[in-house]
Amino acid sequence: MGKRLAFLLALTSINLVFAAEELTFANPKTNGFDSKKLASSESTVMIFDGAVASKSALANTKQLKTAISYEVADVDRVTVTGYSSTESETDETPFITATGKYVFPGVAASNVLPIGTKFRLPSLFGDRIFVVEDRMHSRYNGKKWVDVWFDSQDKALKFGKRFSSIEILEG
Repeated sequence: MGKRLAFLLALTSINLVFAAEELTFANPKTNGFDSKKLASSESTVMIFDGAVASKSALANTKQLKTAISYEVADVDRVTVTGYSSTESETDETPFITATGKYVFPGVAASNVLPIGTKFRLPSLFGDRIFVVEDRMHSRYNGKKWVDVWFDSQDKALKFGKRFSSIEILEG
């Protein structure tokens, strides 16, 4: 119950940020909305944990993300795998990262990159930016390995193990 409350508080904070743009976020599980109807609506799309966002809100956040410029500070090769929020892959708090934040699209785990490092994997995800918010099992200490978060175990397993160049970003 505490995790859900923290999630709703975070969602409320997002609402405040987007209020000036008349953009809305809602959690249909707790507000009695018909999530199937909302998800199929032209003006809304489903995002994580059953929350709903307006398409214009998502478009504005994408514009905001692309407006922020980063410079490539370093390029290297890494092994890339996927993980999801299941106790068998994480621990007893599968939706909480090592930094205490909730998982989100773009979160990654690494034992060689410092927490907060932003990076891209251009050959796998194009311009999508990831941020290190989590750690991997200690058997990966010292290895050039990143684990990107997926919203389902099936997607993570389907992604498998791949090799890619990594662009470390700064700015």
